[in-house]
Amino acid sequence: MLSGCTTKEQEERKRAKAKAYYKTHKEELNSYNRDYKKEWAKVHPGKNCEHNRTYVNKYPEKLKAHRLIAVAINNGSVKRLSCEICGNPDSEAHHDDYSKPLNVRWLCIKHHGEYHARVRNAH
Repeated sequence: MLSGCTTKEQEERKRAKAKAYYKTHKEELNSYNRDYKKEWAKVHPGKNCEHNRTYVNKYPEKLKAHRLIAVAINNGSVKRLSCEICGNPDSEAHHDDYSKPLNVRWLCIKHHGEYHARVRNAH
């Protein structure tokens, strides 16, 4: 642990280090991921395609919203914010309405999961 650093500062340093590592080793990591996925597909023939096809057919609006927000984050037109509940900078986009793909709430993994658990239990 670095003296005088807060947990938030440590997380920011950790994230910056991981980002720099990824940037330096991008091709190697992408190649490894491609190879891993190919091997997985050999062991589980048709499984991934079947799952993807089912998801795409069942939730086209959801998939479109996820893709649009991902593109917007990557091209910089939408800035990822901290969790609106706890302030954790490692947050995820949550869509309350998939017909408004860029209108999202920012929730950390913990609070995003809790939100969906509450919604599931309410139904």
